[in-house]
Formats: sequence, C-alpha cells, structure tokens
Amino acid sequence: MLSAFHPVHVSFTTVEYDPDQDCLVVMSRIFHDDLSSAIETSYGDKISMDSLSNPQHLEPLIRYYREKVVLSVNADHLNSDELSFERFEKGDMAIRLFFTVPLKNENIRTIGMQNDILTSLFPDQSNLLIMKIYDKEESFRLTSDNNTVTLSVQ
Repeated sequence: MLSAFHPVHVSFTTVEYDPDQDCLVVMSRIFHDDLSSAIETSYGDKISMDSLSNPQHLEPLIRYYREKVVLSVNADHLNSDELSFERFEKGDMAIRLFFTVPLKNENIRTIGMQNDILTSLFPDQSNLLIMKIYDKEESFRLTSDNNTVTLSVQ
C-alpha cells in the first residue's frame, strides 16, 4: 500500500568519520515497506514498523543490512560484526539505521562500500551514498549493476 506513495526505489546512506570517537558512522534511510518486503523475501520473517520497539524484532533487519552492506578500509574488508548497530529511528515512511565501525587509530587512505540493499528485489533500486572522510566529501549512486565504490582520501 505504501509503495504507491514512493514510486521510486531509493535508499540514502552516509558514511562519515568521527574523529572524537575514532570510528566511522554509517546511517541509512530506507523506506520501511520496501525493507519489510526484502526481509520477508529473504528470511520469511514478517515485520511491522510497530513491532520494532521490541529489540528482538530488529534482528532480521540488522542481519539483512549487514549482509547487504560491505565496507572496506584501506582495501581490507570489514567483517559484518564490525558494523556495530547503534540505534534506529522510525519516520512516517522510512526508518533510519545507525551503525558504527571502530577504527583503532587507523589512518584512512581509502574507504569502499558495496551496497546491495533491495537491488535483488527492485531492479530500479538506487542506493545513494555520501562519504565524508576527513575533508573529502563525495556522492555516489549505486545500483544492481554498479554496486561498489571506493573513495581515495589521500
């Protein structure tokens, strides 16, 4: 029903370096009806936005995200468990998921992302990405055919 209100399939993700915490902060905004469909298709779990106040119901959502988003720092792929879930926020049509990745005083030379969120479910899915590392900021559009990007920051 909600898909009629957003005729395009798009997600928005930002990746920023937080020097105070020495970590990457990853935030994604995704239409919750699309995400619910993907989770049901992937795992057979039905989730409603009202049920997400129960932390147990967040697990398939977090699992799906970790499977579809792969980060690398200096060409080293991070394990999905290094993407630490922090919190989520519900909006009228979308949710925001917040993750952090500790860096352990690592100097970032390159940062890469593979983002396959919803691309197997919706052929027209675009995953828009903004990376802000140190004083460099770039925007990207990732699709099922072009799902990976690497930003050189030095």
